[in-house]
Amino acid sequence: MYSLTSVDKCQYISTKIGSLCTNTQYSNCPHCSLWLCFDHIKEHQQLLQEKLHSIGDCMNEQIIKLESLTIDQCFFKCHQQLDTWRLYMNKFIDDLYKKRSEELDELHKNTDKQCQQFQHKQLNLIKTVLIPKLNELVRQQTVIPSDILELKEQLANIKDEIISFEQTKWVEIKCTNGLDDIVKVLSEKHDSISSKKKKSKHLLDIEDILKKKSIQKYYLQANTARIAVSDQKYILLANGQNDKLDLFDFNKNIKVIEWNVNACGPVTDICWSSFMNLFVILGYQSLHTYDLLSFKLNKIEHIQPTDPQILLWSISTHNKDVFINYTTGTFVERYSLPSWTLIKRWKKNDIIEENDRGIALVKASNFSVGVLVMQNDLKWRIDLHDSNMKRLRRCLTLDSTDNINNYMCRLTPLYDGRWIFMNWYANSIWIIDELGVGKQCVGVNDILHSCLCVNQDFLIVLFREPARLEIFHI
Repeated sequence: MYSLTSVDKCQYISTKIGSLCTNTQYSNCPHCSLWLCFDHIKEHQQLLQEKLHSIGDCMNEQIIKLESLTIDQCFFKCHQQLDTWRLYMNKFIDDLYKKRSEELDELHKNTDKQCQQFQHKQLNLIKTVLIPKLNELVRQQTVIPSDILELKEQLANIKDEIISFEQTKWVEIKCTNGLDDIVKVLSEKHDSISSKKKKSKHLLDIEDILKKKSIQKYYLQANTARIAVSDQKYILLANGQNDKLDLFDFNKNIKVIEWNVNACGPVTDICWSSFMNLFVILGYQSLHTYDLLSFKLNKIEHIQPTDPQILLWSISTHNKDVFINYTTGTFVERYSLPSWTLIKRWKKNDIIEENDRGIALVKASNFSVGVLVMQNDLKWRIDLHDSNMKRLRRCLTLDSTDNINNYMCRLTPLYDGRWIFMNWYANSIWIIDELGVGKQCVGVNDILHSCLCVNQDFLIVLFREPARLEIFHI
């Protein structure tokens, strides 16, 4: 092929052996802007095509979210806020509660149409603009990176709009001297969308945050603690003592909670349910909830292992869904709140590939369900699924563990749609984006155990050496 360049040979360099390709250059590659031979042009085009298919998968995810989008869940949570507030107050404010509750119900009725308009607009944009454009690009022999970037930006805008809609505040609760200002119904929905959108575009930089001075620090008795944080910024911690749990706020230890380790087994995982406004605590043999209002543990009687060799290992919640993973991923169960009704049970071979060894963790986010998989080569991989455990994306292979029985690692969803993976054996930290692309954090010298985001305001980090908990402003 004739070209206006003095480059005769392919400029491709193998990253494995560091050698140049000796073939004659064919054309300038739109992927890397180098002059490449025909074979390497085809290889880079395949990379661009794969990115297109990933964007198509992401579009399908947003279609599913939009088609199932309902305002009812938002208002259900708002009523929960009101009920929680009411329990802390006395009879004197009952009349105000009734008044604000009626306003919220009226606003709910008036907002259904707005929800339908939003759904129609975003679905129409994906189905009539983005999908045809994607199909056109797939049919083309040459794909330009700018076309992919444009599609990704348009899709990111739709995702931001969905997040803004789902996270809109309808109730504002303040503690002031004037009782009428304690609770307000926020009838103007779109006032804060632009500011939310700007904030949601901000990607969490773990390396940068950990360079800052923490606002609070607690030293712990063990470096294998389990932790969860509530919407009200209360921290529940299993701090290496099998028979006790510690409840903190951001300033002090509030309460020590007795845990019957003989009956329940050691604590294996803790999470917060925003839907029920409760902590959920998983032991080897049982599951409990913990109520911040009554300071009481409540056992969920029907959730327990049926085989003494297969124990409860990890738990995660999102809205009404609860996902429980048994040791090595023998089973994964999905329950529905608030009744704790079993929706489905999967065997591990229903979820992972035939030659994979097992499932370490199952964690749910606003966007997908992350499954941490141990491969046959003892390397970790994160797969992203929908709530029915249909795999949406097979992510890149990460680093390894030391043996088939070492499942000591942590996977945490971040508010920006990404995931953070902490491998204790390799002392490594990885950030995985919504397309399954992983990036290792190289600027973190401390050994992290786990971390949690509190909205978009705080990062709570457990360090292993020395064992401590620190709270950072984001």
